[in-house]
Amino acid sequence: MRRSGEAAFGVAEAREGVEQDAAARWVAWLLLAGQCVLAASLAWQWLCVSTHRLYLGERQTTESSAPTRARQRFEIAGGRVEPQILTSEDARLSFPVDLRRPSELRLRAVPGSHATIEIALVQQGARRVLVRRSLSEPADIAEPLPPTLGRLELANQGELVWSDPRVVQQADCSRSSCETGWPSTT
Repeated sequence: MRRSGEAAFGVAEAREGVEQDAAARWVAWLLLAGQCVLAASLAWQWLCVSTHRLYLGERQTTESSAPTRARQRFEIAGGRVEPQILTSEDARLSFPVDLRRPSELRLRAVPGSHATIEIALVQQGARRVLVRRSLSEPADIAEPLPPTLGRLELANQGELVWSDPRVVQQADCSRSSCETGWPSTT
């Protein structure tokens, strides 16, 4: 009789071991699935970030703006190409924007000696000044931009270099938000 009791105990031990193995496999699969979901989410956010640089060839001229003698050059700084817009006098540059989600304007303003800058958004004829500042030394600017369909204006009084002006649209996790948000060039 003792043998059957020992056998039953052995079967119970084996069954318990199988159940523990199954539970450990489920935990491992759940952890692996969680890591895959996290990796996919991070990849999606990385894919949805977009940067649009502002070039003179894309600017708009308006009836009220006087022709500017701005020019563009490309400097190599820190192993990367950095576009620069040079203005030798008072200038107002206007760029079309179609920002479908909050973004940020990033640039470096480098005055010749002393200059005043103004950054504004124009939407449906209404002009909203975001930044107005006098500069006597270089300044890094990171200005939040709301969703806008209109124009982004960069204006200056005095000699100035707009260095690497760009609009950065941050990640948005919704599937339809991965559009670039810029007018097509066709």
